[in-house]
Amino acid sequence: MRLTPNVTDVYKTLADVNYSYMVVDSEEIKQQLLSELQNCTSFTFDTETGATESGSALTIHSLQLVGISFAFNANESYYLPVPEDPAQAQQLLLPYKPYFENPTISKTGHNLKFDINVLRRYDIAVNGKLFDTMIAHYLIDGDAKHGLKELSKELLNYQQIEISDLIGTGKTQLSMREVSIEEAAVYASEDTDQTLQLQHHLEPILSKMGIDTLFETIEMPLVKVLADMEYTGVNIDYDALLILDMEADVELEILQQQIFDLVGAEFNINSNQDLREVLFDELQLVSDIKTKTGELSTSKKTLLKLKHDHPVVSLILKYKAISSIKNSFLSKLPNNIHPDTNKIHSNFRQARVVTGRLSSSNPNLQNIPHQHEGFGKQIRKVFIPTDADHVIVSADYSQIELRVIAHYSKDPDMIKAFKAGLDIHTATASKVFGAPIEEIGKDDKRRKVAKTINFGLNYLMSAKTLAERIADETGEEVDVEKAKEYMDSYFEGFAGVRNYHEEAYYLATINGYSTTLFGRRRYIKEIDSQNKSKRTAAKRMAVNTPIQGTSADIIKKAMINVFNELERGGYKAKMVLSVHDEIVLDVPKKELDTLIPMLKRVMESAAELLVPLKVDIGYGDNWLEAH
Repeated sequence: MRLTPNVTDVYKTLADVNYSYMVVDSEEIKQQLLSELQNCTSFTFDTETGATESGSALTIHSLQLVGISFAFNANESYYLPVPEDPAQAQQLLLPYKPYFENPTISKTGHNLKFDINVLRRYDIAVNGKLFDTMIAHYLIDGDAKHGLKELSKELLNYQQIEISDLIGTGKTQLSMREVSIEEAAVYASEDTDQTLQLQHHLEPILSKMGIDTLFETIEMPLVKVLADMEYTGVNIDYDALLILDMEADVELEILQQQIFDLVGAEFNINSNQDLREVLFDELQLVSDIKTKTGELSTSKKTLLKLKHDHPVVSLILKYKAISSIKNSFLSKLPNNIHPDTNKIHSNFRQARVVTGRLSSSNPNLQNIPHQHEGFGKQIRKVFIPTDADHVIVSADYSQIELRVIAHYSKDPDMIKAFKAGLDIHTATASKVFGAPIEEIGKDDKRRKVAKTINFGLNYLMSAKTLAERIADETGEEVDVEKAKEYMDSYFEGFAGVRNYHEEAYYLATINGYSTTLFGRRRYIKEIDSQNKSKRTAAKRMAVNTPIQGTSADIIKKAMINVFNELERGGYKAKMVLSVHDEIVLDVPKKELDTLIPMLKRVMESAAELLVPLKVDIGYGDNWLEAH
């Protein structure tokens, strides 16, 4: 069920509403608010924050609390101003602390993860059932925007006060602390009021769509897990980072000179125009891949196709890869280290990726390369434990998407292979090449081909693209006909997978959306498009979504279960990162003997599939050693 945007440009504003927004500035109103809190089963709240010298109003370990708004009924709200002095603020908040921490009182908010961490800075835990309107709307329509003010307009036909109207913009922008209490009270109260009304609007939709269980058992418990991960942060070896950055500079200089020597001239390797002239004019390389403006492309895809045509192309690819890692991580990570904690506190976002996967920012850890060599691998070396008495533990699901495919496809041979504990790429190579499993070693070229097939055909890769990917993996050219033969052999050996592809496409065509094992939906707009390329992309999405989405749901369930087990068991270990199918923890060495078997048990039981889930666990003095 998708929500239809409001078509009118005429919105209600505060001027059209009979509202009661009160500032808690007297003993009488304070007692009135405390009475409401004492007698309620749920309340909506929002925090207003200001910047400090060490960071912005949105940086958890820098910000200061300026005020809290509370709502119990529509069009009514209380605003509690909070003093700047931390000791005075903590004293003021003491009477309200028991209600935030009461597990029998439900709490509603918009982007609750942020508010939970704001209150944590003032020694207040937020307990009880949660309802986050941002996450609720994300589940209902993952492709839409989920900002509070946007939802207020779209769903409630209401135009809120914009923050820029309150504090201005640019160099003259005020801090929330500088805004008058009366103005801040109206702004904050309106936010809380609209959040409460959005909850009433969204709750029945979640239920009608059948995603209320997903919301209540996975997405809402995950809010507290992610809040804790962000607050904890991960330690960074600053010296190792600087050394790695210098090594990258040296490597780039060497590669640059090698490229210039091969070409016979100096040029700007980072300039597409210069690269185009060198590759296609001077070296006379041939390519038919063009940009949207009609120029010959110098993209990674193009360079991969050309790398066997001239030795300089491989050097350019390597140069670009190292340059990307340097610019994305080695040069930027120091800026992400918080001056007060000396840690990185990445922002893990739930409401971003339509398949259900987490994303992260400041820094984007999901983009850390998977390469097994070079700087893509070495960058993990700078992520270290708290101190010498701790280690980094990495728990990584093994081939989770392929296991989910086995579950959906019900293919007997694939299920048999996983249940027998066989390497699925070796089993696939055996099918495709008609060779006994025992003849195919880990470094066998046939296994590399099979691995490419497994991660390609299950997402409807074409024979042409498969041929290119196999050439990239093995270093040997494969024509399209040979790739087509591989595809036919694969689907002959694993017929259940082809059947799953057709069934997933059929269901998406009938419903207009695809679902995961846990009920998460993704609407697919172009599923019946008259345009062939759009229809093909939609079919790929229909096949891909249940696999990626179910895998995402499983890792989320695992994170919640591990978090709860750590709390129940009184562990000092902390989850600090989640990247793709991997959970990274900072663990006291003395807890390793009990934590590792617990971690394996909890993660491998996160979901019941037709095949077993398998988790690989390692530990070391940094993430690289653990990974």
